[in-house]
Amino acid sequence: MRHYPRFWNRLVAGLSGLLLVALGVVLFAVQVVPIVADWWNQYAPEVFNELRKVLADTKIPDYNTSWITWIVLAVGLLVFVLALVTIFAQSGGRTYEALRVKGDKENPGDINLTTKFTSQFVRDQLEEINTITGVNVSTWKVKGNNSLYLRVKLAPGVDPTEVKAPIDALVTKLDGMLGHTMPVLVHVSPGSAITQTVSNAPRVK
Repeated sequence: MRHYPRFWNRLVAGLSGLLLVALGVVLFAVQVVPIVADWWNQYAPEVFNELRKVLADTKIPDYNTSWITWIVLAVGLLVFVLALVTIFAQSGGRTYEALRVKGDKENPGDINLTTKFTSQFVRDQLEEINTITGVNVSTWKVKGNNSLYLRVKLAPGVDPTEVKAPIDALVTKLDGMLGHTMPVLVHVSPGSAITQTVSNAPRVK
């Protein structure tokens, strides 16, 4: 739900949490607290009997099912489908478009730079550095704006501060190439000896 306003995210999460806590407290009290258990045993059968009576009086002709049951099932299914759509729509955020500039009357035509283009530019700039053994680039839409997620893997024993200056220079070049300041998140991780060996192995022809 990252694309929804923070207030609504917290409101939905808070209400859902309160409902679950309240349900848990009631179930616990029915099992442990004698007064609550006596109240439940006294009134619950009456409530269930009234519910069965209502369902029996609202049965569909030629069917042994109440129309209320079908409405409840339909509403439950609708809520379930909407929840799935919301989850899948909001859990992503990844895009394959780094930058899109729409044209105007003075400059007709749109400019669309893909993630693949940006990734190739970043790789060309960083993979020449011996202390870097791997680079992965992806773009994500955050608050309606495209952002760059850059994962850099270092050779074993390399201090991450050693690559700060090259990465800062890369971001400056990237802004100049795009003509647009793009948010960049950099994740630097140390490499292993196996990764270093494989990356330095000659390519088989």
